[in-house]
Amino acid sequence: MTERPSKPTLAQIKEITQPPSVTGRAMAEHWAGTLYLRKLSPYLTKQVLKTSITANGVTWIMIVTGFSAGLTILIPGQFGVFLPMLMAQMQMLWDCVDGEVARWRETFSPMGAFLDRVGHYLAESAIPIALGLRVGGWPEQPITNSIYPFIGAFLATLVVFNKGMNDAVHV
Repeated sequence: MTERPSKPTLAQIKEITQPPSVTGRAMAEHWAGTLYLRKLSPYLTKQVLKTSITANGVTWIMIVTGFSAGLTILIPGQFGVFLPMLMAQMQMLWDCVDGEVARWRETFSPMGAFLDRVGHYLAESAIPIALGLRVGGWPEQPITNSIYPFIGAFLATLVVFNKGMNDAVHV
């Protein structure tokens, strides 16, 4: 394991955790990553590095945040519109940070890659399900009164299938 400073600067964090092999990956990241999340993530990474939270621990935070983005869609009113958008951005930010913590601490693992995928599958399938329920008027209306919950579940199935096929390309 490479010796790292105990109190790294932002420049050191960026140098180690955001090498061109990471930031230059075509289509490996959401457009928001390139636009602003990779500019914000070193600040959060620096704070996480002061703790004993592992890269996998950060991934668990990402999983909960991403799944919560779907759940918060069900909150009535404008809060149920804006909170999911914020939660989705936070999920992507935590997704940047977990990799940065792993690169800084050199703690890569198959479990980390597995958890990362689980997080994306959960978040990206919960969102269309919750949207279908919300548009269908649930919980005030039974889910059988509208086609939208079915459409949301169908879209979630397509998302999971697509992600599975994309992951299978590497196999």
